[in-house]
Amino acid sequence: MSDAAQIPPPTPFSEDGWRRLADALQAACGLAVPAASAVQVAARLTPRLRRLGLDAFDDYLPLLRAETELQAALDLLTEPQAGFFREPVQFELLESAFSHLRPARPRLWSAAAASGDEAYSLAMLLADLQSAGRIGADWRVLGTDASERRVRTAAEGLYPVARMRQVGAARLRSHVVGNGTSGLVQVQAALRERVHFERHDLRVPLHGRQCFDAIWLRQVLAYFDAATRRGVLAQVLARLHPGGLFFVGAAEQHLVTATGLQALGGGVFRKT
Repeated sequence: MSDAAQIPPPTPFSEDGWRRLADALQAACGLAVPAASAVQVAARLTPRLRRLGLDAFDDYLPLLRAETELQAALDLLTEPQAGFFREPVQFELLESAFSHLRPARPRLWSAAAASGDEAYSLAMLLADLQSAGRIGADWRVLGTDASERRVRTAAEGLYPVARMRQVGAARLRSHVVGNGTSGLVQVQAALRERVHFERHDLRVPLHGRQCFDAIWLRQVLAYFDAATRRGVLAQVLARLHPGGLFFVGAAEQHLVTATGLQALGGGVFRKT
């Protein structure tokens, strides 16, 4: 039996402790944690408590007053699926749309960018479309996330090679450096220069006035309660050009209740 198996789990949250945790997460980023998710929350936070030498979840709550610890908890509780070109049908739809429209200055927003896999996938696609003469050369991708740690990680563009299993050989040769012998590869500098990452709370307006031809908001809507979700959708869709494409995860499509959208299926909408 391992040492980890011999260590008893931390004492569960008290009723008051759980309420305080839920309030802190809601205030920090709108994260909704219903009581039914207590077991999952505890499982994700237990390694952190053990690292800090804490025996009870209620003892962890005072530490969340520090921004760094609150961010660490949020990172653990909102760890997204990783990988380049997830849900490839959506990328194919974007490629088809841009090949038809041939935008001169396409701007894309990965609004829940996590560690950057999605934003760089979009950049690879745009670079290939530019090379084929199907879009103009002045294109950019914005990636935002509520986690400062994830934003820093994304800017480095350094990934385990397994995350790129959906990237074709031609794109790997064109846009990635490193042969993976160390287990890591990096997005080429020329591509990283086209992608800007910044921290952003989806509940508030994005700075500036820029609007986008396509926005991706995948794997985040389910974390919000209904009221927060409506506000987030309003803020994000206000930055989408009429006729622009809006992408969520295929499993999240039913959570999109905003008006002025035409459902295309598979988590894809067009702003009317």
